[in-house]
Amino acid sequence: MRVVITGGAKGLGRAFTEAMVADGADVMVTGRDKVALDEVRAELGVEVMEADLAEDSMPHVPDRFDVRRDTRGHLGFGHGPHRCIGAELGRLETEIGLRMFFERFPHTTLVDEPVRWRSGAFMRRLDRLPVILG
Repeated sequence: MRVVITGGAKGLGRAFTEAMVADGADVMVTGRDKVALDEVRAELGVEVMEADLAEDSMPHVPDRFDVRRDTRGHLGFGHGPHRCIGAELGRLETEIGLRMFFERFPHTTLVDEPVRWRSGAFMRRLDRLPVILG
């Protein structure tokens, strides 16, 4: 990942976008009943097509972090009139911040400990990311 981050804006942009898509935001839904798909089919009398997300039927594996993935069209920052107005600023801040961090600490490594996250109503953020600066 460090190579991608320090290897130029294009590589970092892809890594940033993949991270947004892979992790996403916590979604809070209230007042909804869980219903089995077969019950919905029977009650409504409709055919529901299911997507096969198996690895052999998809050009990528959705649950795998892949910085080489084509992320055009992802919804990490919304879309159209609902697109986040701070999306490009967020990308730029991340690119500059990570590049400066790895210039100052080029041999930084992750500690083999759990990463802690803090969730809120609209976003999720790192609460603790143990590293050894080097």
